[in-house]
Amino acid sequence: MRASEIQPRKLVIFDIDDTLVHTQTKVHVVQNGRRVKSLNSHDFTHHKLQPGEEFDFGAFRDAKEFFTNAKPIIPMIDQLKHDIATGNKVVMVTARADFNDRELFLDTFRKYGVDMSKVHVYRAGNFVGKASTEEKKKIIIRNLLNKDSYSKAIMYDDAIPNLEAFVSLKEEYPDTKFYAWHVSLKGEATEYQRTNESVSLDHDRTDYEVRNYHKLDKYLSELCDLVEKGQASGKDFGMVAAGILPLKGEYMARLNRPGKDGRIHAEHAVIQDFIKKYGSIPKGSVCITTLSPCNTPMDERDGPSCADLLNEHGIQKVYCGYIDPTQHDGAEDQREYNLVETMDKEIRSRCEAFADTFLDKVKENFADGKNPQDKGDSKRHGINTKASVSSLRKTAKQGGRKGQLAHWLANMKAGRAKKK
Repeated sequence: MRASEIQPRKLVIFDIDDTLVHTQTKVHVVQNGRRVKSLNSHDFTHHKLQPGEEFDFGAFRDAKEFFTNAKPIIPMIDQLKHDIATGNKVVMVTARADFNDRELFLDTFRKYGVDMSKVHVYRAGNFVGKASTEEKKKIIIRNLLNKDSYSKAIMYDDAIPNLEAFVSLKEEYPDTKFYAWHVSLKGEATEYQRTNESVSLDHDRTDYEVRNYHKLDKYLSELCDLVEKGQASGKDFGMVAAGILPLKGEYMARLNRPGKDGRIHAEHAVIQDFIKKYGSIPKGSVCITTLSPCNTPMDERDGPSCADLLNEHGIQKVYCGYIDPTQHDGAEDQREYNLVETMDKEIRSRCEAFADTFLDKVKENFADGKNPQDKGDSKRHGINTKASVSSLRKTAKQGGRKGQLAHWLANMKAGRAKKK
C-alpha cells in the first residue's frame, strides 16, 4: 500500500515549540505583580506554579517575533507535510495562546511549504485556570476524539508529561490505538509508547506504523549509493540493496549477491547476515529496501521469496524506494507487513531506474518484435494482453510459463490501476 493511499482515519497531533520549530521566546512567571522567573518553552512545560504565581504569556503572543526567530526542525516539518499529504487529520496543539497576528503566525509554516489550510491549530494557552499544560492538551484531544471516530491517534511532542497524558486517554477510547512519539532537542522522533500492541493486522496492513520518513529516506539514499557501488564492481551485485533498522542497536545493509542456486536477494542477504551476527531480528525493526520485496516464484532466485522471509522473521514494517508493478499486492499476496513507498521523488526516481535495468526483461515478455513473425513471449504462449485482471488471474492458475506470464501481466495491470 502506498503512503498516499492510506485512508484519513488517523488523527495526527503535533506540538509546536521544540517539536516543529525551535524558539527563544520566554514565558515569565509573575508573583505579586513582579517577574520572578523567565522560562524557555522546554522549562515552561515542566514548571509547576507555586502559590501566588501565574504565567505571563505576553511574549508568546508576538507573531512577528515568532515569524522572525522560529527555526524549523526540518525532519519534523517533513513529517508534518507527509502526514498532510497522506490525507490524515492533522492538528497542532500548542501551549501558546492566540497570537496577535494570525496570518503572520501561519506564514511561519507556509514559508516552509506547509499547507496550513489543511491544519487546525488548537491553543491550550487560551484556557482559563491553573490546570497544567498536559491537562489542557488532554482536554483538547479528548474533544477531537469525541467529534470523530479514529482508528489511530498519533502525537509528536518534546514533553513527556504531554505524551503520558495523551496515552492515558486509551482508557476512555479503547477502540483507538494511541502512538506517542517523543521528539528530542535534535529533532529526532522516537516511539515513546503505543497501546494495543497485541491487535491483529488490519485489512490495509497499517497497524504497523512506518513513520519518521525523513530518517528512513536518509537510509534509503545510502542504499541507493550502495547499489551504484555494486554496479561499478562489475560483479553480480547492484540490483537491489536492503537494510535492517532495529529500534535500538546496529543498522545493517546488504546488496543482492550470488548464491548456490541463483541470486540471493538483498532482503534475504541482510536477514541472513543480521541473524548470523546478532542471533535474531528485534521486534519493531524496519526493513528498508530500494525495491519492494518479491512475493512470487522466480527461477533466478536462491531461496524463498523475500515476502515469505519477512513474514517468517516477524518483520512488520517495510519502507521501499519503488514498488515493483510486477509484484503488486494482488489476490495471492500473503505479506504480513505494512509496505510504504517513499514520497521523496528524487529517491523514488533513483530506485525505479535501478529496477528498470532488470524489470525491463519482464516487460519484454509482452512486446512483439519489429517483424510480424517475431511474436513476443506472451503471444507465443497464447496470452491475451488485453484481458481483464480477473481473467488473467484465472489463466495464471494453469501454471507453467503461460501461468507465469499471466500472473506478471495481471500484477502490472493491477499496479497501473492503483496509480490512477
